[in-house]
Amino acid sequence: MTNLLNYFITTTPGPEMRFFIPLFALSVLLIVSSIAFSIIYKKKKKTDLAFKAGFRSLSKNLMFLGVGFLFLTVVRYENIPYFSMRLWLYILCLTALYTAYYYLKEYKTSYLKQIKQKPVKNSSEIKKYSTAKKRK
Repeated sequence: MTNLLNYFITTTPGPEMRFFIPLFALSVLLIVSSIAFSIIYKKKKKTDLAFKAGFRSLSKNLMFLGVGFLFLTVVRYENIPYFSMRLWLYILCLTALYTAYYYLKEYKTSYLKQIKQKPVKNSSEIKKYSTAKKRK
């Protein structure tokens, strides 16, 4: 039991980690997907209210995870004490898995039900409100 606990909490685990390139690629993928999803979200939120409500913070969460993995990769490469512990990497991996589970569940349950109830509005059907007086 002590060896297992020591495995996770060792302050400087050493340079024997072989996952630098995959973790760096994962962090870059998460950051790029965050930027791409924010562009998609800005376009789609005007017409799809269910999408707007369900996936508002996905871009922010992807960016947080990408920067977190990038930070832990750099810290582990430099072997900085206490920040390069394996515990932080496992906590961030569990956070990423929970985030994926949450948004997949949100998509399958809430979003698909709301889409079936209310179809997506066309841009011509959206009412535009103005403060200008109406002409007679």
